[in-house]
Amino acid sequence: VGLGQNLNEGLVAYYPFNGNANDESGNGKDLSVEGATLTENRLGEANSAYSFDGNDYLIGDKSLNGLQNFTKSIWFKAGGNANGFYRLFNTGNGSISIYNQQLYFTIHPKRDGGKGYHGEGYVYSTEITISMDTWHHLAMVGNAEHHATAYLDGALINLGDRFYDNGMQSNHEHNVIGASYAHDDGYKYHYTGQIDDIRIYNRALSEA
Repeated sequence: VGLGQNLNEGLVAYYPFNGNANDESGNGKDLSVEGATLTENRLGEANSAYSFDGNDYLIGDKSLNGLQNFTKSIWFKAGGNANGFYRLFNTGNGSISIYNQQLYFTIHPKRDGGKGYHGEGYVYSTEITISMDTWHHLAMVGNAEHHATAYLDGALINLGDRFYDNGMQSNHEHNVIGASYAHDDGYKYHYTGQIDDIRIYNRALSEA
């Protein structure tokens, strides 16, 4: 996704994890590191990705919320229990999760994380089995009509029909990587594995 496009156009946050969790887009969306440790990235470069042991996360503020059109791009290598539920990535705009090695995508229509005890979101699921302990590239694209498109390792994923959930756990307002955080129930769905090279755009990148 995005090959041949200007990958700096509309870039609102960029985390290459080159020794830290700083935003290198120039927009100051730095993350706080809560337990995650630096490790080798997919290219074998030291201290260039973060490793999560099932209790860790990276957290930012709420300033990435409100994106009507957005793209989230992430490299990950999942470990741990293949039958677990993990939250890879969460902002108030939407989230990416793994459950039983299947990918799940959520878009919050108000782009605020689903405030209130009963949140709301459009949920998409896949029938693709994610291989564990292997690096994958994933891109999630959301538009103003709350429709999602996703690409795994450069290939378009069939997301099928979305369903609407008006009773999901809510208040997912913060930019959180490696866990789910809500005011209602704190941190949960901790991820085990490695994460690298995260990009967030305020536009929907097309396949190219």
